[in-house]
Amino acid sequence: MARWIRWGATQLFFALSVLCSVTFAITSPSLLGSLGLGDAQLGALGGAYVTAFSIALLLLGGLMSTIPTRLLLGGSACPPPSSG
Repeated sequence: MARWIRWGATQLFFALSVLCSVTFAITSPSLLGSLGLGDAQLGALGGAYVTAFSIALLLLGGLMSTIPTRLLLGGSACPPPSSG
């Protein structure tokens, strides 16, 4: 059963990753207008997202070989602290 949970969690995180990318692509025209960004600035924003995502994948890939998967998944499910 644990194999299916790990597989399901992996698929869920992959689907969320694709959803984030698609959402950015869909909302790009409204971001250009509402934030007053130019095409180059929007491209830089997308590039920063891809760079941060790639670095996070490399770090988490290394951690998965040393820290139990259930702890990593539990930590990633915690909501960030509110700033207000």
